[in-house]
Amino acid sequence: MATVPLGYLKESGIPFGMTVIAREHAEDVLLRFMSVWEATFPPRQVPRPLTLSRSTSRVTEADLADIF
Repeated sequence: MATVPLGYLKESGIPFGMTVIAREHAEDVLLRFMSVWEATFPPRQVPRPLTLSRSTSRVTEADLADIF
């Protein structure tokens, strides 16, 4: 299993991606796919850090509502 970046949500700037799966012992297929993906598409932008609105270290439903 591997994940490649697709883009960012317009509303919040949160990144999203696509997960690809290969058969057992077929890691080479995933590596080739990711290599071609990286060579084909422009480099991804580093996403902005997730900031919590409260002083806790846990993400709450309210935090997620602000993002999504």
